[in-house]
Amino acid sequence: MNPIWIAHLVHRRVRAVTLSNFIKKHRKDACLTQKEAVELLGYKNSQFLSNLEIGHRKPPVEVLKRMCKVYKVSEDEMLEQYVEQARIEAEKSARRKWEKHFGRRGEAQVQVQAPVMRAPEVSPSL
Repeated sequence: MNPIWIAHLVHRRVRAVTLSNFIKKHRKDACLTQKEAVELLGYKNSQFLSNLEIGHRKPPVEVLKRMCKVYKVSEDEMLEQYVEQARIEAEKSARRKWEKHFGRRGEAQVQVQAPVMRAPEVSPSL
């Protein structure tokens, strides 16, 4: 497999859990246990937060907003992570739909089709 394609796949896998890792990191940075954080967020069961931090559940926006206050994270930073997670999920969904109808693209197809997918160059004289 093409090394560039491998790097792309590895990079995507690392980013795939961005929001859950972000939430966990900032809880720990705030020196809070899951139990303490859950109470400050207004919940009783720490399993709720555990599921968010391991990516088994999508956090509601209201919870993310409360996390900003409890973890002392800017809303802009949280929004950036939230949007990135949504982009990743949308891309995965689109790829699954594509592969369902057309199958997976092999290395040869990627290499042959890659030049076709590039945006046309604009001539400076235009």
